[in-house]
Amino acid sequence: MTFSKCNLLVCIAACGFLILGRFSGFLLWYWIPLVLLTLMQMQTQSRETALRSNPAWLLLLACLCLTPDLSDDVHRYLWEGYVQTQGYSPYQHSPESLYEVLDHPSEGLVNNGDLTAIYPPLAQYLFRLAATLSATLVGWKLLLASLLLFFLFHPVGRASFPWLFAPLVLFEGFWNSHLDLLGLVPGFLLVAALRDKKPFAVGFCLALMTAFKLLPVLLLPTCMLYFKRGSWPRLLLGFFPFLILTYLPYLSQGMALFDSFLTFSRHWHFNNLLFPLFDAVLPPDGVRPALAICLIITIVAVTLSKRDVVDRCAFIWIALFVFSPTFFPWYLIWLVPFIQSGKQAFLHLAYAASFFSYLILIPYRASGVWAEHWAWLLPEWLVLYACFYAICRRTR
Repeated sequence: MTFSKCNLLVCIAACGFLILGRFSGFLLWYWIPLVLLTLMQMQTQSRETALRSNPAWLLLLACLCLTPDLSDDVHRYLWEGYVQTQGYSPYQHSPESLYEVLDHPSEGLVNNGDLTAIYPPLAQYLFRLAATLSATLVGWKLLLASLLLFFLFHPVGRASFPWLFAPLVLFEGFWNSHLDLLGLVPGFLLVAALRDKKPFAVGFCLALMTAFKLLPVLLLPTCMLYFKRGSWPRLLLGFFPFLILTYLPYLSQGMALFDSFLTFSRHWHFNNLLFPLFDAVLPPDGVRPALAICLIITIVAVTLSKRDVVDRCAFIWIALFVFSPTFFPWYLIWLVPFIQSGKQAFLHLAYAASFFSYLILIPYRASGVWAEHWAWLLPEWLVLYACFYAICRRTR
């Protein structure tokens, strides 16, 4: 594929995305720019090509300017940032408990409004900062763009530049504005620190990821075993002090910090092929423990393996996707920094497959029914399994 054809694909995708995002409510049409962008990204991986593809910048700006359409998570970010500026704790007050007291554009739009905050304190600080900039979506989008553009001044950021134009990052990060986008910065820095064998930096980057969302803590054993025992104190010194520091202002709230996370873990499930399969042969209260056991066994086996450490980290993320009761397309953003050279195309295909899960929005928006269907769940996960296998397969 020549450069001119890649440019043409980006132009068509950019124009189509702008039109669809502004005027269309038909969800399936989003697959058109997604497919075009996937073809473009699979053919252009160099930073020089990305820099020369000016239409790609147009698409990035479009994603920043358009209102999220495939997810309503951003309304929780905006609400939790706003309530903090009004002197309330998002860990003690659910959105519904404050609707009569506060007035905000996201009122009534926050998903699971009966639950308190699920995101760790560092995420809450960013929500508050965004709310200070603007009470609307503009503040959060501006914060996302500013932090990532600032990262591009770092050598590691410049090396990871092409990923800004990956469909996964454009759609789920810049357009749907998921917090997971910020996991790219410490993720790429973590990989660089592992390559350079800097235990303190590894610990700090891992703490930064965990302070955005809790699950990256599962990478800690693998990162520790990558170093000799003499380096463990430096790694843990980089990890625990920073992580504890982010929690200090909220320590008085005790286990309320984790109430919604535990509720989510115990009761929520969506878009996982193994969950209904296990549910068909196991008692209801045995499905989640069975998936958890499979996950733990996989993580232990991967951690003790002799594979490259970055491959091990990628394998652990994939195990989380496969065995977690809940899987959303934007979770794949956390895998981006750990994709080795030559395997990027499989992640692009995995995101294209995960996009099938958005079909659940069609009946939900029409009748309020949130129901999965085998017609899209099965083909989605067959492609996902194939892509995950290709990513995990050893390269000679």
